[in-house]
Amino acid sequence: FFGDPETLGEQEDAYKCVKMAIEMQEFVDQIDTQIRIGVATGDCTVGNFGSEDRMDYTIIGPVVNQAARLEANSRPGKILISEMTYQLVKDKIVCNFNGNINVKGFSQAIPTYWVTR
Repeated sequence: FFGDPETLGEQEDAYKCVKMAIEMQEFVDQIDTQIRIGVATGDCTVGNFGSEDRMDYTIIGPVVNQAARLEANSRPGKILISEMTYQLVKDKIVCNFNGNINVKGFSQAIPTYWVTR
């Protein structure tokens, strides 16, 4: 995740995240492997969660679930992003509209975009 502990601003954080996703795809292409990536942008809760026995620094919230749903609906070798992420990166990264997808945990369909490398 991007923007914690310091943010460069929502637009720059989103751009850096998608750029990293592209670089990850390029790297795994070189080792003849494929991964799916989903990226969503929004507010979430960040911090240490758990107990004294097991503590984790992580993020939680609907946008985290949305990113997981995007990843699950992506294809191997592809990057699927949310509408909000698209709006933040569209001036720097070429994307194609994929359509709206219905996913568990969300009452409305989510507009999605493929990142083209």
